[in-house]
Amino acid sequence: MKAIKLLMDVFGSTMDFARWLQALGGLRTFWTKPIKDVKVSVSKVSWRLNITWRTRYKYRQGVVIVSDSLNFVESLFEAEDTVQKENSDICYILVTTLELNQRLYDRWSVAYVYTIDSKLLEPNRNVEVEMYEGEEVSEKVLKEVKHVQRGSWGFYIPPLKGDIVFLARLHNKPVGAAYYNPKSSNIDYGIHVIREYWRRRISTRLLHEMKAYAENAGMKWLTVIRVLRGRKPTASDRRAMAFYEANNPMIKLNIYRIKST
Repeated sequence: MKAIKLLMDVFGSTMDFARWLQALGGLRTFWTKPIKDVKVSVSKVSWRLNITWRTRYKYRQGVVIVSDSLNFVESLFEAEDTVQKENSDICYILVTTLELNQRLYDRWSVAYVYTIDSKLLEPNRNVEVEMYEGEEVSEKVLKEVKHVQRGSWGFYIPPLKGDIVFLARLHNKPVGAAYYNPKSSNIDYGIHVIREYWRRRISTRLLHEMKAYAENAGMKWLTVIRVLRGRKPTASDRRAMAFYEANNPMIKLNIYRIKST
């Protein structure tokens, strides 16, 4: 339970962890959906969150189990209490670098948790970072973010309501962008840099700025989530995961979904 204790040290309590999960709801991934209700119970080997969350058309019941024991999580797949009712989802959050057997899940995501003590890589000091929030997030700013995202992963996702926009410039050109969510202290949709500017520590510069912003806002953590496109990481997944891991997160969470049949 050492890793679970570390998670508790960062978030403060199981309910604070549940509130973080609720604050991620706007991302609408398989494990971050708008939550109507959540109840938390704690055992010697795990946390269990019984959730009512919103899917595209209706509310569904979900169970999120948090553990740092790979053997415990694997054993649950054979247990009767993991047999799901209709309209229910079950997700396992493994607080470990170990990965679950691919045959046991249908979706996989990774979350990285940085703290004040996380030692980030040296950034590119020639990069200027601008921050925009509220009415400052103009159409001009969003047009530049769109340019960056399309040059990074090929498409554009606008910021969620309340997100703070960070824009990186090199020689006055927009080359990188990210959104910081002050409610969850999460980097919504990750950090993006135009392909021709990769490997110049621009992403690291943005990570430094958002970590500093989170600290000044009194937050104890900064998180970022990568939802894999399949059960195996693609080349772009591996590239993103390698970057986040190289910057020394305090905790790595592997999240898996078992879908009801």
